[in-house]
Amino acid sequence: MQKRFRFFLRIFPSILFIAAAAACSRRHPASALAQNIYLTIPDKRTIAIFPSEITESTRPLARIVEDPPDRPVDVSLDLAREIFVANVNGNVKAYREHNHRFIRIHVIEGPNTRLVRPQAITVDIAGSFFVAEAGETPGHGRIEWFSGGLNGNVPPTRVISGPHTGITNPTGIALDGSGRIYVADETSNKVLVFDSDAEGDIAPAATISPLHSPQRVFVDQLLNVYVSNKGDDTISIFQNEGPASWNLSATLNGGVLHDPRGVATDGTGRILVAAPGEVLFFAPNSKGAVQPTAILSLGAQIDPMGLCIH
Repeated sequence: MQKRFRFFLRIFPSILFIAAAAACSRRHPASALAQNIYLTIPDKRTIAIFPSEITESTRPLARIVEDPPDRPVDVSLDLAREIFVANVNGNVKAYREHNHRFIRIHVIEGPNTRLVRPQAITVDIAGSFFVAEAGETPGHGRIEWFSGGLNGNVPPTRVISGPHTGITNPTGIALDGSGRIYVADETSNKVLVFDSDAEGDIAPAATISPLHSPQRVFVDQLLNVYVSNKGDDTISIFQNEGPASWNLSATLNGGVLHDPRGVATDGTGRILVAAPGEVLFFAPNSKGAVQPTAILSLGAQIDPMGLCIH
């Protein structure tokens, strides 16, 4: 019995990491075949779901259409495949698929939530979620954390806010397998990295730069960081160099990239970028002015913002 217990203790951290890797901002399964792409389209009040393996005739597998005045700007999934949607008009809604229909299971909304203008969301394996909140006045953004299972007009469980945080206009957010929080801040041109238990007016544990009006941030299984830049139409890729250290290792650029928003990698390492009218697929380890290996055409009037792969 003691040997079995010691064996469990040795493998338990690995089990936790593998489970934690299932959510959108972290590791993905070895194959992309079973993965889906989730896109938020604010102007259409829609979350569109596509297969990750596309052809010229690919159409959405399903859609979630939000009620007016909701405008979804970002989406993330937990381990149970529950879909969390941040709406820029001030709420978060969660859905579960049942018999090929999407049932709303949570709504976080009201003055106690302090949700005024959410810009991005990321969910952990337990269904707790972080929201990048622009705040009531420009330059006074914050990060709000809600523990799993909350519903209604409830206050955030934890808030990261204040001058020492460096958070001014948070436009993207991600988690890694250890629970560290990565915040893309458009005004400061940095990704701010906070420890998993960060709260209040606390300085980030690390920062990642240089960036150019960063929009969204993604962390892969090796803790490499991908950031979309509105300022120069690029994707910055920072290689993990050890504890709380990243170096700019590659940049995706060129005429094919215009106004990039959501960014992620799939189970095969391909880099996906949401842009006006399309999702661009780049080969693993792409850099420079390379052409995409595939393009998911959405149409001229379709303008996606958030992108999640699960």
